[in-house]
Amino acid sequence: MNTQFSLGTKIKVGIIGFGRMGRFYWDAMRKSGRWDIAYICDTNPASRELAKELSPESYVIEDNQKIFEDESVQVVGLFTLADSRMEQIEKAIRYGKHIIASLLQIQWKMNGKSWKWPKVQMSFLR
Repeated sequence: MNTQFSLGTKIKVGIIGFGRMGRFYWDAMRKSGRWDIAYICDTNPASRELAKELSPESYVIEDNQKIFEDESVQVVGLFTLADSRMEQIEKAIRYGKHIIASLLQIQWKMNGKSWKWPKVQMSFLR
């Protein structure tokens, strides 16, 4: 997977979760012109229909596994409900993806170690 970011090259991203936060990040990415929004994934049919209308150039899917398996996708934006986000973060790490996510007082357990993160926002859209 190509993890290098260079000036003038768009960053290929898959957005998982197209609710309020997913749409907010989609809009910011679209306006910046620095992102190739390759995928938008949501389990809600209405959210997928909206994504197809707003972003016809993106693949709109229900199963996020396609995003993780696509080696050309450099970044995943995780904007799902908090109860599924940790599993998705671990999956993104296993697949070597960069991650954009909002983390609120969650405890992360991986490889027998445990970390408790304070309320933080991880992002590099600014």
